[in-house]
Amino acid sequence: MDLSIYAFQAKDKSTAAWVIQHGEPDRENEKRDFTFKIEGQFLHEHEENKHVRQFWERVHRSAAREERKRTREERGKNKGAPTAKDEL
Repeated sequence: MDLSIYAFQAKDKSTAAWVIQHGEPDRENEKRDFTFKIEGQFLHEHEENKHVRQFWERVHRSAAREERKRTREERGKNKGAPTAKDEL
């Protein structure tokens, strides 16, 4: 079985699968086995959609950078501020 085509996130030329039904283990008879049913789909990304996805990935990456930068700056400003321990 070639597991390289399966991915945690949807991506081009991969298989996305999800559980649609599952059973429970028979614990009364000390059995741990259970069954599940999955549904899957092979994904192929069109070129025009690829550009849209890449745009939004850049937007999110940029927003995350700005958020980290703002957090670092706030930590730097608060370095010299008194803490609750200092006030006791």
